[in-house]
Amino acid sequence: MVRFGRRAGLLVALPLLTMAATAHAECAWVLWYRVTEYRTGGAVEGPFGAEEAYPTLAACQVGLEERLDGWTAVEEKDPDYKTTKRQNYVLVQDKNSLKAQRLHALHCFPDTVDPRGPKGK
Repeated sequence: MVRFGRRAGLLVALPLLTMAATAHAECAWVLWYRVTEYRTGGAVEGPFGAEEAYPTLAACQVGLEERLDGWTAVEEKDPDYKTTKRQNYVLVQDKNSLKAQRLHALHCFPDTVDPRGPKGK
């Protein structure tokens, strides 16, 4: 009787674990952006905004790279500014003083994460 109970428990637990693993694998990824502007009074961070959703982390990272390349191309057209592209941001600096002017940052988060924080009631 005890053996049957253990086997029945395993038979019930195994499909539940499989379903949980499948649900985690189906998680969508969201590309979030934020622009920080540097002024004489200090840094002004803009709010996070959702850019686009992707089915996988790899696809989100490809989207992140494409957005960074696009921002770099736009910013480089202005001869007064120097752009520096890094892993997940583009830094725009004034060529005359090399002071930071803008920071375009991108992040991939699972769709269960909202970088803006908890929602109030």
